[in-house]
Amino acid sequence: MSHSLDFYREWLSAHGKRVTLEDLGRMITYEIRVKTRMVAYPDRHEVISVRAYPVSKKSRYYREIMGILGPDWSTDVLTCGDYTYSEIARQCGINDL
Repeated sequence: MSHSLDFYREWLSAHGKRVTLEDLGRMITYEIRVKTRMVAYPDRHEVISVRAYPVSKKSRYYREIMGILGPDWSTDVLTCGDYTYSEIARQCGINDL
């Protein structure tokens, strides 16, 4: 899901950073990927998408979880729960809380 770049501009600096989160009882390292694009509806404006992708894809634990969640396993940072959002923002140095 994309959100207005006007509200989430500070997340541009998080691209490529790595964060460590507890996920399903284990600590997992994620890489933050930020994308922007122009949309034309309902008016022309720029949107941002911030996602966290697991890094260690060769571990046994990653393969087990991927079997449960599927190959599209990532976290939409801007719509995840409050705790996860604030923890990722803290580790990325985002001060929009």
